Amino acid sequence: MAQQDIVLTHVEGTQARVSPARGMNCYQLLVPAGKRSVSVLWAEPEFAAGRGRPSASGVPVLFPFPGRMQGNRLRWRGREFSFPYEDGQGNAIHGLALQRPWQVVDQQADCLRGRFRASEHLPGWQQHWPCDFELELFFQLLPRGLQLQATVRNPDREELPWGLGLHPYFALPLGEKGSAESCRLYVPAAAQVPLEKMIPTGNLLRGSGTSAELLARNQPLEDRVLDDVLTELHPDPQHWEAAITDPENNLRVRIVAQGFPHAVVYTPPHRQAVCVEPYSCIPGVFNRVLEGTWQGRFDPGVRFLPPGQETRMQMTLLVEEVA
Repeated sequence: MAQQDIVLTHVEGTQARVSPARGMNCYQLLVPAGKRSVSVLWAEPEFAAGRGRPSASGVPVLFPFPGRMQGNRLRWRGREFSFPYEDGQGNAIHGLALQRPWQVVDQQADCLRGRFRASEHLPGWQQHWPCDFELELFFQLLPRGLQLQATVRNPDREELPWGLGLHPYFALPLGEKGSAESCRLYVPAAAQVPLEKMIPTGNLLRGSGTSAELLARNQPLEDRVLDDVLTELHPDPQHWEAAITDPENNLRVRIVAQGFPHAVVYTPPHRQAVCVEPYSCIPGVFNRVLEGTWQGRFDPGVRFLPPGQETRMQMTLLVEEVA
């Protein structure tokens, strides 16, 4: 029997809904702001009923690689691996844990701990990844938001290649008035990674006219279409803060990322949300790094975790009223 969705409630009124059966996706977050309750996350209307795409609602969790992987094959140390999910262009996409049921390890009124281990929760995992892996997520409600801590573990006897991305869909506008076009988006990046058929070319773009320059100036979204990879986040690539500001409703969502040195910014075609996605590595490069064919001019951030080791990252979402 599939695990039922879990409702978390903070004593000060913050509430979240998480679906362990669909990738441990937190698809609803209601946060009090004065006399209002702000619906922070966007989800497809049928998602709560078990329909719709897990990649298109709430906070999809992308692991052990985020975004696309060029082609649908990975070759490493004399072995070949394939993937069950594609983007329609022949590329593997969004990892292996996004659409699978997770195990609930612990649940309290305002917090939840979930776990996904390849050897336990992914049938035929040896066909898809070089070694066993485990990802644990800890959701903690805050008086005005949510903190999500991710722990990557290597339970195997071999080195674990990995990458993690969080893909939150932020509902726009943040209140009952106005429109998405008037909302302002700030991401403190100094460089943009150019894409060719959604795959990084290996170069970097800086300066006037880039999405990095535009978003660093906290400009209104207007009718801009974004699906961009950003890097050189400042002041510290390991600890940066982005923001979505809704001037018509006097509200702001702050996105605080720790341990994620890259970001993807995406505007869905329906224009009811915007995604600000912390990534541990640049999407689209994973197999090229492992196969030794990556010739980019920057470090894409693919990581290797020794046997028995673990590492942590964190994303915090905070809602505040602004003048």
